Amino acid sequence: MGTALTQSTCLFTGESLSLGTEEEHTLLRALGGRIRSRQVSCNSFNHRCGDTVDKTLAAVYAVHMNRLAPLLANEHRPGSIEVAASNEPRGLVLDKGVLTRRNCAIRTRDQQGKPTTAVAADRRCLEGLARQLNLPKPWQISTAPASHSDLISVDCPVVRPEIEVAALKACLLTFDHLLVDMPDRFTRADALAPVRAFIAAAVKQGFVDPTMCHRFSLGMQYDRLPLYRQMRRAIPFPETPFEHVLLVAGNAPGRCIDLVWLVLGFDLFGFRVAYDWRGGPFAFGAVNGVLKECASSAAHPLGTPEELLCHPTTLRSCREGDGDADMNEITTRRLVAECEATFVTDLESPDFVLENLMESADLDRPEERDVGTQIFKRLHRFYMRTVGEAELSAALTEVFRMSAQASPTHILSQHPENASASGFDWTACHQFYRCCLMELRKRFGLPAGGSVTEMRSRRVRDPKARRQTEMGLSCRDETLWG
Repeated sequence: MGTALTQSTCLFTGESLSLGTEEEHTLLRALGGRIRSRQVSCNSFNHRCGDTVDKTLAAVYAVHMNRLAPLLANEHRPGSIEVAASNEPRGLVLDKGVLTRRNCAIRTRDQQGKPTTAVAADRRCLEGLARQLNLPKPWQISTAPASHSDLISVDCPVVRPEIEVAALKACLLTFDHLLVDMPDRFTRADALAPVRAFIAAAVKQGFVDPTMCHRFSLGMQYDRLPLYRQMRRAIPFPETPFEHVLLVAGNAPGRCIDLVWLVLGFDLFGFRVAYDWRGGPFAFGAVNGVLKECASSAAHPLGTPEELLCHPTTLRSCREGDGDADMNEITTRRLVAECEATFVTDLESPDFVLENLMESADLDRPEERDVGTQIFKRLHRFYMRTVGEAELSAALTEVFRMSAQASPTHILSQHPENASASGFDWTACHQFYRCCLMELRKRFGLPAGGSVTEMRSRRVRDPKARRQTEMGLSCRDETLWG
Protein backbone atom coordinates (compact mmCIF):
# COMPACT_ATOMS: atom_id res chain seq x y z
CA MET A 1 0.00 0.00 0.00
CA GLY A 2 2.95 2.32 0.38
CA THR A 3 6.21 2.85 2.25
CA ALA A 4 5.74 1.80 5.86
CA LEU A 5 7.19 2.94 9.16
CA THR A 6 8.70 0.41 11.54
CA GLN A 7 5.84 -1.63 12.99
CA SER A 8 7.22 -1.68 16.53
CA THR A 9 6.80 2.06 16.98
CA CYS A 10 4.03 4.33 18.15
CA LEU A 11 1.93 5.37 15.17
CA PHE A 12 2.03 9.04 16.16
CA THR A 13 5.28 9.65 18.04
CA GLY A 14 7.63 7.07 16.50
CA GLU A 15 8.63 5.92 20.00
CA SER A 16 9.68 2.28 20.17
CA LEU A 17 7.21 -0.08 21.81
CA SER A 18 8.27 -2.82 24.21
CA LEU A 19 6.91 -5.51 26.50
CA GLY A 20 6.20 -2.72 28.98
CA THR A 21 3.77 -1.01 26.62
CA GLU A 22 0.37 -0.87 28.29
CA GLU A 23 -2.75 -2.24 26.70
CA GLU A 24 -5.11 0.44 25.44
CA HIS A 25 -8.56 0.62 23.90
CA THR A 26 -8.20 1.96 20.36
CA LEU A 27 -11.86 3.03 20.53
CA LEU A 28 -12.61 4.60 23.88
CA ARG A 29 -13.73 2.19 26.57
CA ALA A 30 -16.09 4.96 27.70
CA LEU A 31 -17.87 4.51 24.36
CA GLY A 32 -17.98 0.73 24.53
CA GLY A 33 -14.68 0.13 22.75
CA ARG A 34 -13.60 -3.53 22.76
CA ILE A 35 -10.43 -3.51 20.63
CA ARG A 36 -7.31 -3.57 22.82
CA SER A 37 -3.75 -3.23 21.62
CA ARG A 38 -0.14 -2.97 22.75
CA GLN A 39 1.16 -2.59 19.21
CA VAL A 40 0.05 0.84 18.04
CA SER A 41 0.83 3.60 20.54
CA CYS A 42 3.19 4.32 23.40
CA ASN A 43 2.27 4.84 27.03
CA SER A 44 3.03 8.55 27.13
CA PHE A 45 0.87 9.30 24.09
CA ASN A 46 -1.96 7.13 25.38
CA HIS A 47 -1.92 8.81 28.80
CA ARG A 48 -1.81 12.27 27.28
CA CYS A 49 -4.85 11.47 25.11
CA GLY A 50 -6.73 10.19 28.13
CA ASP A 51 -6.10 13.43 29.97
CA THR A 52 -7.09 15.69 27.07
CA VAL A 53 -8.96 14.98 23.84
CA ASP A 54 -10.49 11.63 24.84
CA LYS A 55 -12.41 13.21 27.72
CA THR A 56 -13.99 15.73 25.36
CA LEU A 57 -15.09 13.03 22.92
CA ALA A 58 -16.51 10.85 25.71
CA ALA A 59 -18.54 13.79 27.06
CA VAL A 60 -20.46 14.08 23.77
CA TYR A 61 -22.02 10.64 24.24
CA ALA A 62 -22.02 10.39 28.03
CA VAL A 63 -25.80 10.71 28.28
CA HIS A 64 -26.34 8.07 25.59
CA MET A 65 -24.05 5.63 27.37
CA ASN A 66 -25.77 6.46 30.66
CA ARG A 67 -29.16 5.62 29.14
CA LEU A 68 -27.76 2.34 27.80
CA ALA A 69 -26.01 1.38 31.07
CA PRO A 70 -28.38 -1.48 31.98
CA LEU A 71 -27.57 -3.11 28.62
CA LEU A 72 -23.78 -2.71 28.86
CA ALA A 73 -21.08 -5.00 30.20
CA ASN A 74 -19.63 -3.97 33.54
CA GLU A 75 -16.42 -2.61 32.01
CA HIS A 76 -18.40 -0.25 29.77
CA ARG A 77 -20.97 0.96 32.26
CA PRO A 78 -20.40 4.67 32.85
CA GLY A 79 -20.37 6.38 36.17
CA SER A 80 -22.97 8.90 37.13
CA ILE A 81 -23.13 12.28 35.38
CA GLU A 82 -23.39 15.44 37.42
CA VAL A 83 -26.43 17.49 36.45
CA ALA A 84 -28.05 20.67 37.70
CA ALA A 85 -31.63 21.81 38.15
CA SER A 86 -33.03 25.23 39.01
CA ASN A 87 -34.09 25.69 42.63
CA GLU A 88 -32.50 22.40 43.62
CA PRO A 89 -29.44 21.84 45.85
CA ARG A 90 -26.31 20.57 44.20
CA GLY A 91 -25.58 16.87 44.07
CA LEU A 92 -28.05 15.65 41.44
CA VAL A 93 -26.68 13.00 39.10
CA LEU A 94 -27.90 10.89 36.21
CA ASP A 95 -27.23 7.23 37.01
CA LYS A 96 -28.27 4.49 34.54
CA GLY A 97 -30.55 7.02 32.89
CA VAL A 98 -32.31 7.82 36.17
CA LEU A 99 -32.11 10.99 38.21
CA THR A 100 -30.82 10.49 41.73
CA ARG A 101 -28.68 12.26 44.31
CA ARG A 102 -25.02 11.67 44.99
CA ASN A 103 -24.61 13.22 48.41
CA CYS A 104 -26.66 14.42 51.33
CA ALA A 105 -27.69 18.06 50.85
CA ILE A 106 -29.19 20.58 53.23
CA ARG A 107 -32.43 21.95 51.84
CA THR A 108 -33.56 24.39 54.57
CA ARG A 109 -32.13 25.91 57.78
CA ASP A 110 -33.63 27.75 60.74
CA GLN A 111 -32.77 31.32 61.75
CA GLN A 112 -29.72 30.11 63.65
CA GLY A 113 -28.44 28.28 60.60
CA LYS A 114 -29.21 24.82 61.92
CA PRO A 115 -30.40 22.39 59.24
CA THR A 116 -34.12 21.65 59.39
CA THR A 117 -34.56 19.61 56.19
CA ALA A 118 -32.09 17.53 54.23
CA VAL A 119 -32.25 15.26 51.21
CA ALA A 120 -30.18 12.21 50.29
CA ALA A 121 -30.28 9.11 48.14
CA ASP A 122 -30.92 6.76 51.06
CA ARG A 123 -32.02 6.69 54.68
CA ARG A 124 -28.63 5.74 56.12
CA CYS A 125 -27.01 8.94 54.92
CA LEU A 126 -29.73 11.03 56.57
CA GLU A 127 -29.58 9.07 59.81
CA GLY A 128 -25.82 9.66 59.96
CA LEU A 129 -26.34 13.39 59.50
CA ALA A 130 -29.06 13.43 62.18
CA ARG A 131 -26.72 11.74 64.65
CA GLN A 132 -23.95 14.17 63.76
CA LEU A 133 -26.29 17.08 64.53
CA ASN A 134 -27.55 15.41 67.74
CA LEU A 135 -31.15 15.60 66.59
CA PRO A 136 -33.62 13.99 69.00
CA LYS A 137 -35.39 10.80 67.93
CA PRO A 138 -37.68 9.88 66.33
CA TRP A 139 -36.54 11.47 63.09
CA GLN A 140 -39.21 12.32 60.59
CA ILE A 141 -38.35 10.61 57.33
CA SER A 142 -40.39 10.59 54.13
CA THR A 143 -39.86 9.67 50.48
CA ALA A 144 -40.09 11.96 47.47
CA PRO A 145 -38.78 12.25 43.89
CA ALA A 146 -35.13 13.17 43.56
CA SER A 147 -36.11 16.47 41.96
CA HIS A 148 -39.29 18.41 41.32
CA SER A 149 -37.75 20.17 38.33
CA ASP A 150 -38.35 18.98 34.77
CA LEU A 151 -35.38 20.85 33.31
CA ILE A 152 -31.98 19.34 33.96
CA SER A 153 -28.78 20.83 32.55
CA VAL A 154 -25.82 18.67 31.51
CA ASP A 155 -22.48 19.87 30.18
CA CYS A 156 -22.18 18.54 26.66
CA PRO A 157 -20.13 19.98 23.77
CA VAL A 158 -21.65 19.81 20.29
CA VAL A 159 -18.65 20.20 17.96
CA ARG A 160 -15.09 21.04 18.96
CA PRO A 161 -11.67 20.48 17.39
CA GLU A 162 -10.65 18.23 20.29
CA ILE A 163 -13.61 15.95 19.55
CA GLU A 164 -12.54 15.55 15.94
CA VAL A 165 -8.91 14.93 16.85
CA ALA A 166 -9.92 12.23 19.34
CA ALA A 167 -12.22 10.56 16.80
CA LEU A 168 -9.60 10.69 14.03
CA LYS A 169 -6.94 9.31 16.35
CA ALA A 170 -9.21 6.45 17.46
CA CYS A 171 -10.00 5.46 13.86
CA LEU A 172 -6.36 5.37 12.79
CA LEU A 173 -5.30 3.41 15.88
CA THR A 174 -8.07 0.89 15.31
CA PHE A 175 -7.18 0.18 11.69
CA ASP A 176 -3.48 0.20 12.54
CA HIS A 177 -4.12 -2.59 15.04
CA LEU A 178 -6.55 -4.59 12.92
CA LEU A 179 -4.20 -4.50 9.91
CA VAL A 180 -1.03 -5.08 11.94
CA ASP A 181 -0.10 -8.19 9.93
CA MET A 182 0.06 -6.11 6.74
CA PRO A 183 3.56 -4.60 6.48
CA ASP A 184 2.28 -1.96 4.02
CA ARG A 185 -0.91 -1.04 5.88
CA PHE A 186 -2.21 2.37 4.94
CA THR A 187 -1.95 3.82 8.45
CA ARG A 188 1.85 3.69 8.26
CA ALA A 189 2.18 5.01 4.70
CA ASP A 190 4.20 8.15 3.91
CA ALA A 191 1.06 9.76 2.50
CA LEU A 192 -0.38 9.86 6.03
CA ALA A 193 2.68 11.50 7.60
CA PRO A 194 0.98 14.94 7.69
CA VAL A 195 -2.12 13.67 9.52
CA ARG A 196 -0.04 11.67 11.98
CA ALA A 197 2.05 14.77 12.73
CA PHE A 198 -1.09 16.87 13.13
CA ILE A 199 -2.55 14.49 15.72
CA ALA A 200 0.76 14.16 17.58
CA ALA A 201 1.14 17.95 17.82
CA ALA A 202 -2.47 18.49 18.92
CA VAL A 203 -2.16 15.94 21.72
CA LYS A 204 1.28 17.07 22.86
CA GLN A 205 0.63 20.83 22.78
CA GLY A 206 -2.99 20.80 23.88
CA PHE A 207 -3.85 23.04 20.93
CA VAL A 208 -5.49 22.08 17.65
CA ASP A 209 -4.20 23.90 14.58
CA PRO A 210 -7.47 25.10 12.94
CA THR A 211 -6.00 25.12 9.42
CA MET A 212 -4.85 21.52 9.67
CA CYS A 213 -8.07 20.49 11.40
CA HIS A 214 -10.05 21.99 8.51
CA ARG A 215 -7.87 20.05 6.09
CA PHE A 216 -8.35 16.61 7.65
CA SER A 217 -11.79 16.81 9.30
CA LEU A 218 -14.51 17.05 6.64
CA GLY A 219 -17.42 17.20 9.09
CA MET A 220 -20.48 15.10 9.78
CA GLN A 221 -21.44 12.96 6.77
CA TYR A 222 -25.14 12.41 7.46
CA ASP A 223 -26.17 12.59 3.80
CA ARG A 224 -23.80 9.70 2.98
CA LEU A 225 -25.50 7.31 5.41
CA PRO A 226 -27.12 5.16 2.64
CA LEU A 227 -23.66 4.44 1.18
CA TYR A 228 -22.29 3.53 4.58
CA ARG A 229 -25.28 1.28 5.33
CA GLN A 230 -24.63 -0.52 2.06
CA MET A 231 -20.97 -1.02 2.96
CA ARG A 232 -21.94 -2.17 6.47
CA ARG A 233 -24.18 -4.89 5.03
CA ALA A 234 -21.19 -6.23 3.12
CA ILE A 235 -19.30 -6.86 6.39
CA PRO A 236 -19.99 -10.48 7.47
CA PHE A 237 -20.65 -9.63 11.10
CA PRO A 238 -23.94 -9.53 13.07
CA GLU A 239 -25.59 -6.11 13.25
CA THR A 240 -26.52 -4.89 16.75
CA PRO A 241 -28.03 -1.66 18.11
CA PHE A 242 -25.68 1.24 18.84
CA GLU A 243 -22.65 -0.43 17.26
CA HIS A 244 -19.58 1.43 16.03
CA VAL A 245 -18.78 1.05 12.33
CA LEU A 246 -15.44 2.15 10.84
CA LEU A 247 -14.91 2.43 7.10
CA VAL A 248 -11.88 3.45 5.06
CA ALA A 249 -11.36 3.68 1.31
CA GLY A 250 -8.43 4.66 -0.88
CA ASN A 251 -9.48 6.36 -4.11
CA ALA A 252 -6.98 6.12 -6.97
CA PRO A 253 -8.41 8.86 -9.27
CA GLY A 254 -8.71 11.28 -6.35
CA ARG A 255 -5.37 10.15 -4.88
CA CYS A 256 -6.90 10.36 -1.43
CA ILE A 257 -7.95 8.18 1.52
CA ASP A 258 -11.22 8.84 3.31
CA LEU A 259 -12.09 7.52 6.75
CA VAL A 260 -15.52 7.32 8.43
CA TRP A 261 -16.62 6.52 11.97
CA LEU A 262 -20.32 5.81 12.49
CA VAL A 263 -20.44 6.39 16.25
CA LEU A 264 -23.02 4.37 18.19
CA GLY A 265 -24.92 3.86 14.96
CA PHE A 266 -26.00 7.48 14.47
CA ASP A 267 -23.19 10.07 14.38
CA LEU A 268 -20.93 10.25 11.34
CA PHE A 269 -17.42 11.68 11.52
CA GLY A 270 -15.72 11.99 8.13
CA PHE A 271 -11.99 12.51 7.56
CA ARG A 272 -9.63 12.82 4.59
CA VAL A 273 -6.38 11.42 5.90
CA ALA A 274 -4.31 11.50 2.69
CA TYR A 275 -4.20 13.86 -0.28
CA ASP A 276 -1.34 12.31 -2.21
CA TRP A 277 -2.17 8.61 -2.17
CA ARG A 278 -0.38 6.54 -4.80
CA GLY A 279 -1.02 3.09 -3.43
CA GLY A 280 -4.11 2.21 -5.45
CA PRO A 281 -7.73 1.59 -4.47
CA PHE A 282 -8.74 -0.36 -1.36
CA ALA A 283 -11.51 -0.45 1.23
CA PHE A 284 -11.96 -2.00 4.67
CA GLY A 285 -14.73 -2.06 7.24
CA ALA A 286 -14.72 -2.96 10.93
CA VAL A 287 -17.45 -3.25 13.55
CA ASN A 288 -17.38 -2.83 17.33
CA GLY A 289 -20.54 -4.00 19.10
CA VAL A 290 -21.38 -1.95 22.19
CA LEU A 291 -24.09 -3.83 24.10
CA LYS A 292 -23.07 -6.64 26.45
CA GLU A 293 -22.34 -10.02 24.87
CA CYS A 294 -21.46 -8.25 21.60
CA ALA A 295 -18.01 -8.50 20.04
CA SER A 296 -15.72 -6.71 17.60
CA SER A 297 -14.78 -7.77 14.10
CA ALA A 298 -11.61 -7.95 12.08
CA ALA A 299 -10.97 -5.45 9.31
CA HIS A 300 -12.90 -6.93 6.37
CA PRO A 301 -11.90 -6.08 2.79
CA LEU A 302 -14.76 -4.40 0.92
CA GLY A 303 -15.52 -3.46 -2.63
CA THR A 304 -14.06 -0.07 -3.39
CA PRO A 305 -16.83 2.52 -3.79
CA GLU A 306 -16.87 4.39 -7.08
CA GLU A 307 -17.44 7.70 -5.31
CA LEU A 308 -15.39 9.35 -2.61
CA LEU A 309 -16.29 8.15 0.84
CA CYS A 310 -16.56 11.69 2.26
CA HIS A 311 -17.11 15.26 1.15
CA PRO A 312 -16.64 18.56 2.97
CA THR A 313 -19.58 19.75 5.08
CA THR A 314 -20.14 22.76 7.33
CA LEU A 315 -20.88 20.48 10.29
CA ARG A 316 -17.37 20.70 11.71
CA SER A 317 -15.45 22.83 14.13
CA CYS A 318 -12.98 24.66 11.86
CA ARG A 319 -14.78 25.79 8.71
CA GLU A 320 -12.54 28.56 7.31
CA GLY A 321 -15.00 30.17 4.92
CA ASP A 322 -17.38 27.23 4.57
CA GLY A 323 -20.13 29.41 6.01
CA ASP A 324 -22.10 29.17 9.23
CA ALA A 325 -23.17 25.69 10.24
CA ASP A 326 -26.61 24.86 11.60
CA MET A 327 -25.86 22.74 14.63
CA ASN A 328 -29.53 21.81 14.94
CA GLU A 329 -29.02 18.83 12.64
CA ILE A 330 -26.35 17.41 14.93
CA THR A 331 -28.26 18.05 18.12
CA THR A 332 -31.52 16.71 16.71
CA ARG A 333 -29.90 13.45 15.66
CA ARG A 334 -28.29 13.07 19.06
CA LEU A 335 -31.62 13.73 20.76
CA VAL A 336 -33.35 11.10 18.64
CA ALA A 337 -30.58 8.64 19.51
CA GLU A 338 -31.08 9.44 23.19
CA CYS A 339 -34.78 8.63 22.84
CA GLU A 340 -33.85 5.44 21.00
CA ALA A 341 -31.51 4.46 23.85
CA THR A 342 -34.33 4.95 26.35
CA PHE A 343 -36.68 2.84 24.22
CA VAL A 344 -34.20 0.00 23.66
CA THR A 345 -33.20 -0.12 27.32
CA ASP A 346 -36.80 -0.43 28.50
CA LEU A 347 -37.48 -3.00 25.80
CA GLU A 348 -34.48 -5.21 26.53
CA SER A 349 -33.79 -4.79 30.27
CA PRO A 350 -36.64 -6.20 32.39
CA ASP A 351 -34.65 -5.79 35.61
CA PHE A 352 -34.20 -2.08 34.93
CA VAL A 353 -37.92 -1.59 34.31
CA LEU A 354 -38.85 -3.55 37.43
CA GLU A 355 -36.47 -1.49 39.57
CA ASN A 356 -38.00 1.73 38.28
CA LEU A 357 -41.57 0.51 38.77
CA MET A 358 -40.76 -0.48 42.36
CA GLU A 359 -39.33 2.95 43.09
CA SER A 360 -42.19 4.83 41.44
CA ALA A 361 -44.72 2.66 43.32
CA ASP A 362 -43.16 3.79 46.60
CA LEU A 363 -44.19 7.36 45.74
CA ASP A 364 -47.85 6.45 45.11
CA ARG A 365 -50.85 5.68 47.28
CA PRO A 366 -51.24 1.98 48.22
CA GLU A 367 -54.18 1.53 45.85
CA GLU A 368 -52.01 2.71 42.91
CA ARG A 369 -49.02 0.44 43.46
CA ASP A 370 -50.09 -2.45 41.24
CA VAL A 371 -48.11 -3.29 38.10
CA GLY A 372 -50.86 -2.20 35.74
CA THR A 373 -51.14 1.29 37.22
CA GLN A 374 -47.37 1.74 37.34
CA ILE A 375 -46.92 0.65 33.71
CA PHE A 376 -49.76 2.97 32.64
CA LYS A 377 -48.12 5.91 34.45
CA ARG A 378 -44.67 5.14 33.05
CA LEU A 379 -45.97 5.05 29.49
CA HIS A 380 -47.96 8.23 30.11
CA ARG A 381 -44.77 10.01 31.27
CA PHE A 382 -42.98 8.80 28.15
CA TYR A 383 -45.48 10.39 25.75
CA MET A 384 -47.09 13.22 27.69
CA ARG A 385 -44.87 15.86 26.05
CA THR A 386 -45.61 14.82 22.49
CA VAL A 387 -49.24 13.65 22.54
CA GLY A 388 -52.33 15.50 23.73
CA GLU A 389 -53.81 14.32 27.02
CA ALA A 390 -57.14 13.12 25.60
CA GLU A 391 -55.51 11.33 22.66
CA LEU A 392 -52.83 9.76 24.87
CA SER A 393 -55.30 8.51 27.49
CA ALA A 394 -57.51 6.97 24.81
CA ALA A 395 -54.52 5.34 23.11
CA LEU A 396 -53.15 3.95 26.38
CA THR A 397 -56.53 2.48 27.27
CA GLU A 398 -56.81 0.82 23.87
CA VAL A 399 -53.22 -0.43 23.90
CA PHE A 400 -53.70 -1.86 27.39
CA ARG A 401 -56.80 -3.71 26.26
CA MET A 402 -55.08 -5.12 23.16
CA SER A 403 -51.96 -6.23 25.06
CA ALA A 404 -53.96 -7.74 27.94
CA GLN A 405 -55.70 -10.13 25.57
CA ALA A 406 -52.43 -12.04 25.14
CA SER A 407 -51.38 -11.89 28.83
CA PRO A 408 -52.38 -13.80 31.98
CA THR A 409 -55.32 -12.02 33.61
CA HIS A 410 -53.70 -11.67 37.03
CA ILE A 411 -50.38 -10.03 36.13
CA LEU A 412 -51.54 -6.40 36.19
CA SER A 413 -52.86 -6.71 39.73
CA GLN A 414 -49.48 -7.80 41.10
CA HIS A 415 -47.41 -5.36 43.13
CA PRO A 416 -43.78 -4.65 42.17
CA GLU A 417 -42.62 -4.85 45.80
CA ASN A 418 -43.61 -8.53 45.76
CA ALA A 419 -41.26 -9.31 42.85
CA SER A 420 -39.22 -11.75 44.94
CA ALA A 421 -42.28 -13.68 46.13
CA SER A 422 -43.23 -16.99 44.59
CA GLY A 423 -45.95 -16.69 42.00
CA PHE A 424 -44.89 -13.23 40.84
CA ASP A 425 -44.58 -13.46 37.07
CA TRP A 426 -42.41 -10.50 36.12
CA THR A 427 -41.51 -12.09 32.78
CA ALA A 428 -45.15 -11.90 31.74
CA CYS A 429 -45.42 -8.35 33.13
CA HIS A 430 -42.44 -7.18 31.11
CA GLN A 431 -43.74 -8.87 28.00
CA PHE A 432 -47.00 -6.99 28.47
CA TYR A 433 -45.02 -3.77 28.89
CA ARG A 434 -43.01 -4.50 25.73
CA CYS A 435 -46.19 -5.02 23.72
CA CYS A 436 -47.58 -1.70 24.94
CA LEU A 437 -44.33 0.16 24.28
CA MET A 438 -43.93 -1.18 20.74
CA GLU A 439 -47.55 -0.41 19.86
CA LEU A 440 -47.21 3.15 21.13
CA ARG A 441 -44.07 3.62 19.07
CA LYS A 442 -45.98 2.56 15.96
CA ARG A 443 -48.58 5.22 16.69
CA PHE A 444 -46.54 8.10 18.10
CA GLY A 445 -42.89 7.39 17.37
CA LEU A 446 -40.11 7.19 19.93
CA PRO A 447 -40.97 8.02 23.54
CA ALA A 448 -39.74 11.49 24.41
CA GLY A 449 -40.27 11.47 28.15
CA GLY A 450 -36.99 11.61 30.02
CA SER A 451 -35.05 12.25 26.84
CA VAL A 452 -36.37 15.49 25.39
CA THR A 453 -33.26 17.64 25.20
CA GLU A 454 -32.67 21.21 24.15
CA MET A 455 -29.34 22.45 22.85
CA ARG A 456 -28.32 26.04 23.31
CA SER A 457 -27.02 26.50 19.79
CA ARG A 458 -23.91 28.70 19.94
CA ARG A 459 -20.90 29.29 17.78
CA VAL A 460 -19.08 26.04 17.19
CA ARG A 461 -15.92 27.33 18.80
CA ASP A 462 -17.73 28.17 22.04
CA PRO A 463 -16.54 25.50 24.52
CA LYS A 464 -19.30 26.40 26.97
CA ALA A 465 -22.20 25.05 24.92
CA ARG A 466 -24.54 23.25 27.27
CA ARG A 467 -27.59 21.20 26.76
CA GLN A 468 -30.78 21.06 28.75
CA THR A 469 -32.44 17.72 29.36
CA GLU A 470 -36.04 17.33 30.45
CA MET A 471 -36.43 14.34 32.69
CA GLY A 472 -39.80 12.64 32.42
CA LEU A 473 -38.88 9.22 33.81
CA SER A 474 -39.58 8.16 37.34
CA CYS A 475 -36.74 9.39 39.50
CA ARG A 476 -34.74 7.53 42.10
CA ASP A 477 -36.19 8.12 45.55
CA GLU A 478 -34.59 10.45 47.99
CA THR A 479 -35.47 10.70 51.65
CA LEU A 480 -36.08 13.85 53.60
CA TRP A 481 -36.01 14.62 57.26
CA GLY A 482 -37.15 17.70 59.09
